[in-house]
Amino acid sequence: MKVILLLICLLFCAVGSSRDFVMKKKRANRYYSHFDFHRAIPIYEKILKKDPQSAEIYEKLANIYDRINDSQNAERCYAFLTGEKDNTEIRPFLLLNYARALSRNGKYPLAASWYKRYQEAVPEDPRGAAFSDAYQNMELFYKDSACYTIQKAPFSSDADDFSPAYFQNIIVFSSDRTKFSMVRSTYNWTKSSYLDLYVANPEDKEANPFSNKLNSIYHEGPVTFSKNQDTIIFTRSNYFNSRLHKSKEGINKLSLFEAIWDSKSKTWINIQPLSLNDDQYSNEHPALCPDGTELYFASDKPGGMGGMDLYVSHHITDSQGTGSWSPPINLGPGINTPGNDMFPFVDHQGNLWYASNGIPGLGGLDVFFACKLMEGFSKPINPGYPFNTRFDDFGFITLDAGESGYLSSDRYNSFGNDDIFSIKQSLRHHNIWVFDEKTKKSLPFTRIVVSEEGAEPVTILSNSKGREDIKVNPFKSYRFLVANKNYKDSRLEFRREKLQELDTIKVALVREAPLLMLKGFIFSATDNKPVQGATIVLRNKFRSFNEELKCDANGLFQLELQPESDYQIKVAKTGTKIKCWPATINLSTKGIRKDSTFTPSIPVYFAGDVIVMKNINYKLDRWDILPETAKELDHLVLLMNENPELSVELRSHAISTDSKKYNMELAQYRADAAVNYVRSKGITAGRIVAIGYGETQLITKSPNGFDRSPDQNRQSSRTEIFIPNNVKKM
Repeated sequence: MKVILLLICLLFCAVGSSRDFVMKKKRANRYYSHFDFHRAIPIYEKILKKDPQSAEIYEKLANIYDRINDSQNAERCYAFLTGEKDNTEIRPFLLLNYARALSRNGKYPLAASWYKRYQEAVPEDPRGAAFSDAYQNMELFYKDSACYTIQKAPFSSDADDFSPAYFQNIIVFSSDRTKFSMVRSTYNWTKSSYLDLYVANPEDKEANPFSNKLNSIYHEGPVTFSKNQDTIIFTRSNYFNSRLHKSKEGINKLSLFEAIWDSKSKTWINIQPLSLNDDQYSNEHPALCPDGTELYFASDKPGGMGGMDLYVSHHITDSQGTGSWSPPINLGPGINTPGNDMFPFVDHQGNLWYASNGIPGLGGLDVFFACKLMEGFSKPINPGYPFNTRFDDFGFITLDAGESGYLSSDRYNSFGNDDIFSIKQSLRHHNIWVFDEKTKKSLPFTRIVVSEEGAEPVTILSNSKGREDIKVNPFKSYRFLVANKNYKDSRLEFRREKLQELDTIKVALVREAPLLMLKGFIFSATDNKPVQGATIVLRNKFRSFNEELKCDANGLFQLELQPESDYQIKVAKTGTKIKCWPATINLSTKGIRKDSTFTPSIPVYFAGDVIVMKNINYKLDRWDILPETAKELDHLVLLMNENPELSVELRSHAISTDSKKYNMELAQYRADAAVNYVRSKGITAGRIVAIGYGETQLITKSPNGFDRSPDQNRQSSRTEIFIPNNVKKM
């Protein structure tokens, strides 16, 4: 009988124990479904002690530890779930999550092997191959480690402090610091206070709540300010007008809100949710571009590429002057990944900084930099260690394109709490070497023009060994123009990812063959005297490139020309106040294979000049335009076409043995014929007039009243152009 009673007792104990086990599991599952993780964890861990092979419990714990950034325990759980205890196939997401936990714990070789297994399981996901390959070449992440100085910000506390933002001369950030409240203020996920906005001076240890108008009983997170800082856009739990909005699944999502600064009351007013929000998904982490016309943010809205994607919305104004935000556009596969892409920031040059765990990094979230292009952004760049670590690194902001700023990270913390760090970057040293491509000889004293993105070009000279040290900002692109006499200019452009791979920038210059020189002379068309200090514009038609140079006191100038090019040479300025009109010279270096020198002489025509036109000839007592006369008049047509504001008077002088009246008529006929020819070439009638002077303006007069010689008559029988003073200057 005693034995029977003992068996009945044991049976009731077993039933009671089993019932207790089931009840605990139900309670833990209820906490889990409500994201009450700090209550669910100890129950699940107790269940595992009684049922150490429960894959269901291990998976729930793995998910919880992932979410609260406890990578050590997450690794333990995923190790069990991926253990090959039977022939059942391991689900791919477990392979990926295990690899991510290993990398966050700094176990890169092991992580690489699990990323490789994930690649084999899901070949269409680029993360498997990308992370596996990256962890075979870890030194790239540490190459610039000496370029950064990182310190914990004085105002960062033992609580979660993250996502700083610049506001005036202070820093606004999110924090779950413990605060007194008469209403519910504990977040079940972490058993910490809900996030609020705080503000601190950069050098102070103390921080205070930013605004009692903006902070609510739920989360307020990352913020962004307009350029004039009278508008704030901030993340908040979807809580408005004392109502907590939830999705169909009963989850309170995050949304974007806007408020306006009232300078009179010194407070934020008109708090409103953005029209972009939706109860079914989260919009968070806002970032305005410098001019405020673009709003970047993270969202898990349907149709994205992964967990959280980055989107951009444009500010539009309707015909009534009312502003609104356009439907958001996904930034696409160049930025977004199958992982989480979040915490955007746009610097003053329009470059994008953001955090991602979908691009190879050191573990957790890493900060990435993408340069602003004409369309979209460049390929994201990982700045490496210590900018990034194996922990979560995110929420970077800067005022100077990455040279300094603030960064959020949970590095150095056992429990995953985030801190804010100040970061300063020193310039990276590179050596540039210029040499002859064929002989490999160094080219000393070579001119190197260094153009840093967003800065004025700086010109340096290579030393006697053809080398020079330069310092570069790792987050900027650079252009180099390398020029040496008798060598072809070399133009190079390096983006950050290319510079990162180089210690020495090698520039091989190609010797120009042949050497083509321009040695010109600027002179007055009236007396052939040099024009001093004239400015010449040389246009390379092939390269669409203009170059200016000045002639010396003797009217001379010289310049090396490029091969296979057509040039136009024109005098732009003469250094005198007298009105003038230059001729234009065209020359070509095409087809020239030997060293050559061009020596053009360029006439300049000044107001008041009277220029005798050579090779203007007529038959006896005739005014027909002869071929050589037409050729000379064509030069005048060209000059007037090149100087459309130029007007001239064409003068004809005729001397013969006939009467003065006859000579006057003959001169007028000849002047008219020449002018009509010029007009037939497209010169308008108002720009050229014909005047015959007969023998009224002789060059040589007969001495003592005797008859003039035939040679004297030929000199006086001439055609001239006169440039009056009442025409416009060139």
